[in-house]
Amino acid sequence: MASKPPVKQHKTSVIRWLRYTIECIALVVFTILMKLLPWAFVWRFGRGLGWFMVRFIPIRKGIVRKNLERAFPDWDTKTVEKAVRGVYAHWGESFISTMKVWTMSDRKVMSLVSSPGFAEYVQAKQAAHQPYILFTGHFGSWEFAGRYMGIIAGGTSAIYRIQRNPLADKFLSWLRNRKQMVLVDSWSKMPAFVKALHEVGNMCVVGDQYKGKDGVTVDFFNLASPSPKGVAVLAYRGMAEIIYVAMHIHRGRYVMDWEPLPFSRPDRIDENYIHDVVSTGLKKLEATIRQFPEQYLWFHKRWRNIDRVEAAARKPASV
Repeated sequence: MASKPPVKQHKTSVIRWLRYTIECIALVVFTILMKLLPWAFVWRFGRGLGWFMVRFIPIRKGIVRKNLERAFPDWDTKTVEKAVRGVYAHWGESFISTMKVWTMSDRKVMSLVSSPGFAEYVQAKQAAHQPYILFTGHFGSWEFAGRYMGIIAGGTSAIYRIQRNPLADKFLSWLRNRKQMVLVDSWSKMPAFVKALHEVGNMCVVGDQYKGKDGVTVDFFNLASPSPKGVAVLAYRGMAEIIYVAMHIHRGRYVMDWEPLPFSRPDRIDENYIHDVVSTGLKKLEATIRQFPEQYLWFHKRWRNIDRVEAAARKPASV
């Protein structure tokens, strides 16, 4: 969740608007193409795209490798490199499925997902008007999970990051809105999140990013790093239950793991409560990632605090 609003932009130039328009048209055409192609082809095409990227356009490959080495220090070089290739293949499949899932029928989505007992659990929560938060990370296919939630719960809400291209942002928001997803941009204040949580009955929160000075420091893969406080604060102010969810992919089919997260709600919110809630959620996420390491989005600089320490150690001492 953002700590301050975005800086106001100056008037956009004609050249930039032209670029935005071309990008948006390409996005629309690509989405239409994905809608027309069969699912069995789409997910395979996605994995092929990932393999192509890691071989010829290895963007952020060094970050992926470094993150894996930190998370799994007992792995040898061969194991790390194999995982790197798997991460890119998964990224390709996840990216392409995101472009496909918002144009798929509810029936098709339901046929691809297995999550025993989950639909009945959340439907009971919705019927009883008991708000709940779905906590997850950049794992598997969180977009597919959001689409699935919109179907089984009759609607869902999510915190999202505004796209730099305003035309693409409007198109992607429209795709999600028409499939029972209410979006609240990450620059909003906590009251907006609580309002959406209560109006819809649930909210999806991705809470594994590096958060810097505004975060709470907890261990993630035995490495201390600042993480977002949002899920803990929202659960407290919204009087909501937290359900851990993780949707992993297996050759074009999806399995949703889920589990209510136990936590004690204090009389007043404090740092101990926030630390316990965030730590509990990230421990669940870490356990899932250890099962399916290639399905985590290792492209982000998750341990920037460690990066800075290492960079300072490499810097020559001044005379």
